[in-house]
Amino acid sequence: MKMKVKGKFLGLGAKLAAALFVFCGTTLVGCYSENDDVAIPYVESDPIYTITGVALDGNGMPLSGVQVSVASTSSSVTKAVTDITTTGTNGLYTLSSKNNSLGKRIDNTATPNVGANQVTFTYKGKSITFTVNLVAGVSGGASISTQNVVFVDNTVYPDDDRATYSFNVATTTKDFVKSSSSDPNLDIVNSGDSKENYSLTLVLPAGTKYQTSIATAFTNAPANAKEALTAYAKEVIGDVADNVVDTDYLYSFDLPARSFLNTLTVTAIYETKTYTFTYKGLNYPVTFTKYGAYTFSREYDSWDHNHGHGHGHGHGEDYNAGGGIVDGVN
Repeated sequence: MKMKVKGKFLGLGAKLAAALFVFCGTTLVGCYSENDDVAIPYVESDPIYTITGVALDGNGMPLSGVQVSVASTSSSVTKAVTDITTTGTNGLYTLSSKNNSLGKRIDNTATPNVGANQVTFTYKGKSITFTVNLVAGVSGGASISTQNVVFVDNTVYPDDDRATYSFNVATTTKDFVKSSSSDPNLDIVNSGDSKENYSLTLVLPAGTKYQTSIATAFTNAPANAKEALTAYAKEVIGDVADNVVDTDYLYSFDLPARSFLNTLTVTAIYETKTYTFTYKGLNYPVTFTKYGAYTFSREYDSWDHNHGHGHGHGHGEDYNAGGGIVDGVN
């Protein structure tokens, strides 16, 4: 496994832009009592769960004002509260929750609800729903998944025989690890007597890489139905472009008093999907690989055990930990 500083995402079959890290600031939380100066035991924070993406029109242009609602399908929730947001001028949206699943709140003592979430996009009276899976995160870590949506102007089939579809998904995962011992750019040290919160912006690939594109799939479809079939496929799949781009993902984590970041692990979850659209008895398969689902975790060690490691960061100063690419992506 090779890593290069400030590398770019160069090829889906060979490389992953495994991270450009930017230190964004700290939040101090006391770890010692004021009266007796006795250390309070450090407790890991709950994982943060996020669903993010972009709303587009049929030409791939961003749509603002799209309502996005997320509700968990898990049966173990104790309270049903749907999270709702609206896309901005750039078409982007983000929904995050801590110590619960997106969409349905649970008791603070309950295990975070992960798994299937129903994401519904509504625009000009039209709604499109996707099932988005969130992988379980570890304490102190995060789990994120990307879901885009495409709204196409209404198109009409030449007859009443509408298309249907089925699909299957194959999921693979791969871990990418960066350590401060091998990469001095990851020198993040909390040398103080309070735990501190750090934020890293990880630049990672997100998007869709088609093996069989929508346009190619309907090459032999009836000429008078191609427009409707193409529009239908775009809305079902949720992406219009054969494009994977570097995308910013935020990961916030705590470091206990007098500790340093030892390793940072990014787990990429790849979904290879085949949608088979059926129209008038004929099948039209579309196959693609979806990038944009990740979990983040970190390990730390006592700064006292490695007092030569760095000199401490934080208290509002900027920190740029460089970037890298990793070979060997399947």
